[in-house]
Amino acid sequence: MSQQPRHITPEYESAVINSKASREANDFRVHAATPRRTPAVPNAHGNLALYTVSTYNVESMLDSVEFRVLDLVTKETSLYSNEPDLLDVVWLGETNTVVGLRSLKDGTTQLMVGDGADVQNVHYIAGTYSGPVEGLKVAKIGNNAYAVAVVGQATPADVLYNSKKARKPYSTGREYTAMPVRDYNKWISEQRDSIWYSTLQHDQSSGRYTLVTDPINLLRDSGLALSASAGFDISQSGVIFIARRISVPYGTSNQTNFCYIPSSSISVEQKSFKPSIFVVPGLEGASSSPAFSPSGASAVFLQKKTGIYEDDKNRVILVKQLQDDQSATELHQSSDGKGAWSLSPLKLLWSNDGNELYTTAEDSGRVRLFRITIMPSLSYTPHPLTSEGCIESVQISCSGVHSDRRLFVTKSSFIDDSTYSILDPHTEQNEIVSSNNSEGSTFGLHPSQVSEVSFAGAGPYSVQTWMIRPSSFDPNKTYPFIYVIHGGPSNSWTDGWRYGTWNLALFAEQGYVVVAPNITGSTGFGEEFTDASKNSWGGRAYEDLVKGFAYVKQELKYVDTNRAVAMGISYGGYLVNWIAGQALGKEFKALVTECGTFSTLNMYAQDASWFKAEFCGSLASPAAFPNYARWSPASHISNWTTPHLIIANELDYRVPITEGLAPFHLLQEQGVESRFLSFADEGHTVQKMGNKLHWWRSVLGWCNRFCFDSETEQEGRVRLGAAGCEPGGRT
Repeated sequence: MSQQPRHITPEYESAVINSKASREANDFRVHAATPRRTPAVPNAHGNLALYTVSTYNVESMLDSVEFRVLDLVTKETSLYSNEPDLLDVVWLGETNTVVGLRSLKDGTTQLMVGDGADVQNVHYIAGTYSGPVEGLKVAKIGNNAYAVAVVGQATPADVLYNSKKARKPYSTGREYTAMPVRDYNKWISEQRDSIWYSTLQHDQSSGRYTLVTDPINLLRDSGLALSASAGFDISQSGVIFIARRISVPYGTSNQTNFCYIPSSSISVEQKSFKPSIFVVPGLEGASSSPAFSPSGASAVFLQKKTGIYEDDKNRVILVKQLQDDQSATELHQSSDGKGAWSLSPLKLLWSNDGNELYTTAEDSGRVRLFRITIMPSLSYTPHPLTSEGCIESVQISCSGVHSDRRLFVTKSSFIDDSTYSILDPHTEQNEIVSSNNSEGSTFGLHPSQVSEVSFAGAGPYSVQTWMIRPSSFDPNKTYPFIYVIHGGPSNSWTDGWRYGTWNLALFAEQGYVVVAPNITGSTGFGEEFTDASKNSWGGRAYEDLVKGFAYVKQELKYVDTNRAVAMGISYGGYLVNWIAGQALGKEFKALVTECGTFSTLNMYAQDASWFKAEFCGSLASPAAFPNYARWSPASHISNWTTPHLIIANELDYRVPITEGLAPFHLLQEQGVESRFLSFADEGHTVQKMGNKLHWWRSVLGWCNRFCFDSETEQEGRVRLGAAGCEPGGRT
């Protein structure tokens, strides 16, 4: 049995002990039943932290959610609430008061208030929104007064939209005169995301907080469309957010801008808002991660250079004075316009004193934390604070103490799902506060299972590659291997835990060596390496995969390349489809494509508009059309002979289900052994745990069928998530 973790969370211990599922690491029911812990957020005093735990019961097939408070001194955790409809709980300023949103069945949302230091205290309702809202943020704006901002959809009549109370239309028809029509897994409607702003006041007589103003739509008649996924921030100075000009046709540019509304101009009487829009010379791409400085006078955000290429590198932008919309300056500029920092920052956080920034960025197969000086020279490189794993979240450890420089960090790795620690960014001393599974040991996993190799790529570069072996690994034995190909193209395999279906440690525990190469197009290896996939979807990336397979065959004697499976999702699924029609496809016993493009000539049926950048022009352009046709896996379907499992989902508007149906039908027509798996209620990735259990059973069962000799060996490796949970549909 594995050693007891140093600070194992009681919710994890209870779930594992009480589960009837096997404790063996290769049983994916254990993975499904593992409590999934969000990053924690400390209070202003730095002694308590809020986090959420979701747990799936493999017997009842139901999910439960708990909001918990971790005492950072005693390391004890206590239940704050287990209401299933509570979401977005946050600390209220420098108090121990907790506010959160509770979604009701009629579509309305309540603002709930409670005491995070006294979890026995009764939560109460401070106000009600007339529709569904999310993304709660609060900021102190006066004595016992706080600004409250949420995101919700606004109707054309400037009312918070509530689908449960909206009048039912007489027709289900939809008509469009402009792009976009669909987005990821939903149809675009006439409602638009907006920020709704109101005031929360503390009543001295009752001792309770109350919403004292009706929510105000801050984008009313602004000519802007909120980019909700890009984030927003509030302070006593006002509200900053990312938005797109409605006048700019979608598809011509992905540009979004940093916008600012001062608090002095926010009032119920205001009929329309005209936010200040900040334009950075030379940058025309998408913006994200706006953040106020501690004083509220300055701000930072991220922006890309080009307006068409959505996978361009992020640049750090400093707004020195929010009152001056010409004061936005790019940090780390270079004379060639490429930027002095080769990495692409993901999110920004200010230090307590406002003199530094912290950001995360993908770097050589990790997500590292960096410290940035606010006014660097052109040659200044941000300083790395972490070396291994993936930083999932960074918060100020003690925001109420100006001189406290410490950070509260949530980190994961291939074998460890969640570790909280407190990091001093100057001494780099790191104190582990809590580990959800004691760095993998509760699963029987160990860091020695993970190693890093590299091989010569198709050009003058090396391909960084992760390798994960089973915990029972014996170097004197041979193992089948799974070649996993990431999506993107601009994406990468990073040393982080995945609660979703593509958990590489779980794959390895089935008895495989998992090889995960960061091929051409991967992020975290410099902009040139990322951009090299453009108009070469099946080019350099494919050649990298060919060379990687040869490396495994020649150098890794414990890998049996005669028992190999290639798997890919999204762009990785495209590459598996491409491989199927090329020489490399004959090297594999079986293939797995999930939500991958089959015909590049059909790409304009997808929800994205970035193909012009990927293929050097529009599909309608005579000059660019051959580029699309050249890299289409459909052109090589007659060469597909390897057994193939294809996964495509009904709500996937990124890569529509027809991109899976077409190759499956053609494989069947040609007599090639094949299987089609689809989920009616899933989009581009499988999210629901019951469907994940089905996915693991089907996908791993398919791999095992071709990679293990006896039926007993095949069936013994993959077990169903729960009795009576047989997948529906015909096989």
